[in-house]
Amino acid sequence: MVKELRDEEPQVSSFDEYLTFLLIRAEVALSQEFYERIGYAGLSETAWRVLATLIEHDGMIVTALAQTTFMKQPTLTKLLDRMVRDEFVERRGSPGDRRKTEIYLTEKGRAVATDLVRLAQRYEVDLLDNKESEALKNLLRRLIDGCLARRNNNQRRRGLR
Repeated sequence: MVKELRDEEPQVSSFDEYLTFLLIRAEVALSQEFYERIGYAGLSETAWRVLATLIEHDGMIVTALAQTTFMKQPTLTKLLDRMVRDEFVERRGSPGDRRKTEIYLTEKGRAVATDLVRLAQRYEVDLLDNKESEALKNLLRRLIDGCLARRNNNQRRRGLR
């Protein structure tokens, strides 16, 4: 039985032909140098994701920020504690719902985030020309949207949503 299943599986000659593996390799290759650069600013990769998100969406509630930055909420809460201590962000109660906490960049956080966004943009330009970069981003967005739609459909079929 095991042999039959193996015979039916697609034959992959190289890990570079497996999309998930290729995406992971690309992420590691792209991010290593960039994360080394932000490490010199005293920031972790996760802190960078928070700052980069807040530069465009200042005042997000913690739940939305966790989802956007691909972090579990308890992990984000601990990170935010450090970022508040280091004066990158501040917490404010939501005016519409006291149970919710909104996260805002401080002046220091905005300055650091602005510098890092510029660094990220320059790094991107060094890697791909504008046309290639936009084409790749559009393809990745399509891939993400397709994966999320498929996941939601599967959850609906199984009664999880």
